[in-house]
Amino acid sequence: AGVAMTVPPAATISQYASFFRETKRIGIIRGPNITNQRMQALENAAARSKIELVTERARSPKKVVPIVHRLARQKVDAIWLQADRAIISPKVFRRLVDETRSRRIGLIVESEAMVQAGALFAVVPSHEGVGKQAAKVVKRVLDGENPAGIGVESPTDANVVLNLNTLRNASLNFDKLLQDFVDIKVGD
Repeated sequence: AGVAMTVPPAATISQYASFFRETKRIGIIRGPNITNQRMQALENAAARSKIELVTERARSPKKVVPIVHRLARQKVDAIWLQADRAIISPKVFRRLVDETRSRRIGLIVESEAMVQAGALFAVVPSHEGVGKQAAKVVKRVLDGENPAGIGVESPTDANVVLNLNTLRNASLNFDKLLQDFVDIKVGD
């Protein structure tokens, strides 16, 4: 029983598409530790938002930058780096930030720290919301509910994180009025 520390793919895709309305294609960099179940959730979420996914597999960090080049040639509007330590290193991440900025492609990640380090966008669980949700799970267990029956819940509260410096440097189209709906602004 517990609360996951990542938001469902549907939340990220729908939020990104609402902030960057011209998005039609998102490239997915899939590392070896990303499950088929996760990929199915990504595909389902993209279909609901009428966004095409272009998936490329990376087996090691050395393969990530060449994949970005291929995805750019395929005219993706954003690249979503899946959280997989098998393909992410600090050096590769910095190259990826530089490549996506110079190509005017949004870089979607799954942590606030990566947005602070130069990625464009993430949707992350609200720490306060996760705490409240976890307290409710604990109460259910203390009230006698079997933890195995509760399972791991998706967070109900999330924050949109946007790197304003990356947004400016990449010259991406973004309606400034939407900044009021960003929960965490980096580089303000």
